Amino acid sequence: MSKIKIIHLLIPLALFLMQTASAMEVKISRLSGEVQVRRGLDETWQPVSLGIFIKEVDTILTGEKGEVVLDLGNGVTFTLGPNSILDVSDLRKITERQLFLYLVKEKVNRVEKHQQKTELRLGKVSVVHGSNLDTAGTTPVVTPESWTPVVNGALALFRQDYYPNAIIKFHKILDSGLPEQRRCEVFFYLGRAFEAMSRPGQAIEAYRAALDDSSEKNAEWTKPSREAVERLKQQQRAAIDDH
Repeated sequence: MSKIKIIHLLIPLALFLMQTASAMEVKISRLSGEVQVRRGLDETWQPVSLGIFIKEVDTILTGEKGEVVLDLGNGVTFTLGPNSILDVSDLRKITERQLFLYLVKEKVNRVEKHQQKTELRLGKVSVVHGSNLDTAGTTPVVTPESWTPVVNGALALFRQDYYPNAIIKFHKILDSGLPEQRRCEVFFYLGRAFEAMSRPGQAIEAYRAALDDSSEKNAEWTKPSREAVERLKQQQRAAIDDH
């Protein structure tokens, strides 16, 4: 991809990032069990209480029996179940256009890596928090025991129809060194999210990636991924025949 084309892609993406810079706050409207919040870059976890506000730069964490309902305003709520971690910024509304720009950026990055050129570095739409930093203090390193809360947080986005947000979060997780036994599961739900957005081609790619990562450790995702690929391919053939 030429530098000129990359620049044309970067301009709208930069505008998108500027548009999402405004502050966002959510209110704790209901909670049970252990629920904690980390404020901004502070690494200290603090217990939350009913009625407090948490900001876009904050991260929320639930314990094994914890659950919290977040009031996003205008009658909209979001429930984070047990053993989950999520950045408040992950709840910001993402349009299909913004998702498209993000996916294009990811594709450009993969092309750059494949060509062994200098990696294109772009601002992140969202990041996987709840992780430690390496000795240089720059690269997120998620410890094995933290993967379940991270994946659970992404699944909460998917199950409550935050499909663009979930897709971006799944990509972030997959790019952060997710262990092999969890990759198949995340690819499967990435396919489900693309399906929900009527993107069959990208859904098939995700399901095939799940099959590529399948093994005895995650065999439970192999059959539904294969069935999804066949179902979507049949739908595509039927659509062609109808025309």
